[in-house]
Amino acid sequence: MDWYLIAQIDTEEAFAPITKLTQIILLIFVIILFISIFISIFASRNITRPLRRLHKVTEEIMKGNLNYKVGTSSPDEVGQLSRAFDEMTDNLKKSREELEGYSRNLEKKAEERTRDLELDISKREKAEQALRKSRQEFDSLFRSSPEALVYLDDKGIILDANNRFSNFLATL
Repeated sequence: MDWYLIAQIDTEEAFAPITKLTQIILLIFVIILFISIFISIFASRNITRPLRRLHKVTEEIMKGNLNYKVGTSSPDEVGQLSRAFDEMTDNLKKSREELEGYSRNLEKKAEERTRDLELDISKREKAEQALRKSRQEFDSLFRSSPEALVYLDDKGIILDANNRFSNFLATL
């Protein structure tokens, strides 16, 4: 008895296992793609978060806020950079405070010196007024003296003479 069974199947039914395998491979590929995208987003955020924070701190410091700290404690290069940045801002803050102290002292010294100069100018003006008054009195006495007077310098050159002396010389 040689019996045979002949069955006929269509191509769709024949390739069904291959189609199912292809769909499974595509599904695995899509799942792996989404997992890799998720991992890359997570990794890039972990890498860029300290850099964005450092950038934010630089903007705050540019605005003049030297009390703002980065505070990144990661042991990598970004953490080292952030700690160095915090130290730099501390040094800048100390320098600014020193400069402000020097500025206050300089302003104080300038005010004191200005006050001293104003006093010196006032004294000088008073001395000049007293000298003018003394010179006017001397000139008045010199011109109106009934005696013949002459004013000589160290070399004996006549600097000034009153009218009485001029009249005396005219009569000689």
